This record gives sequence, structure tokens and C-alpha cells, in this order.
Amino acid sequence: MDGAIENDLVHAITLFNKQGFFQCHEILEDIWFEVRGETRNFYQGILHISVGFLHLKDKNNLKGAVLQIRKVIFKLNDFIRLDLLIDIESLIEDSEMILSPVENNMGIPKEFSKIRRLNK
Repeated sequence: MDGAIENDLVHAITLFNKQGFFQCHEILEDIWFEVRGETRNFYQGILHISVGFLHLKDKNNLKGAVLQIRKVIFKLNDFIRLDLLIDIESLIEDSEMILSPVENNMGIPKEFSKIRRLNK
């Protein structure tokens, strides 16, 4: 991973974990536009989770949130075994846990997942 991209990703993770989902989305979108190759879907997957949580937290758009979070689960499954700075498996599991009550009309979660960094 390129050093500048890694720095931007760390910044995006920090914003995400502070529920700055829109700002996180902006940074991830810039990375996504820049990156080519198979890891492009990795960044797009994280982008989808920030948009999904933005729909839940700020827009009360349950349908939009469900669509975005489903994309996360689909796109990030291919990256579980790769060392890409974050714990993808836990992000997918957390996304599924948030998705279930939303899909079952049990309301918007009070707490949102955090992106965990892998220990290097």
C-alpha cells in the first residue's frame, strides 16, 4: 500500500470511528478514484459502509442504508485474508449485526461499528 494512501486510509478510519461518516466518505472516494487493480473494490467496500452509516445516522434512510451495507458484505468478502490495514472480517460481521435489526424494522442502532486496525 502506497504511503500517502495508507495515511489517507488511517485518517478515514479515524473519522469513521468518530462517526464522521461524510468526511470519511470524501477521503475514501478520493482514494477509490486514484487506486487501480483489485484493491479498488476494497476501498469501494469501505466507502459503502461509510455511506450506509451516513444514511442511518444523519438521513434516517433505512432503504438506502440497507442497500449500501449489503454492498459492503458482498465486496469485502474477497479481501478477508489480505493484509490491508483493517480487520475486514470483523467489519463484515459488525455490518451484518447492524443490518439485521434495520432490515427487521427494529430501528436505527444507537451505536455504530468501528473499523479495527490490524496489528502490524
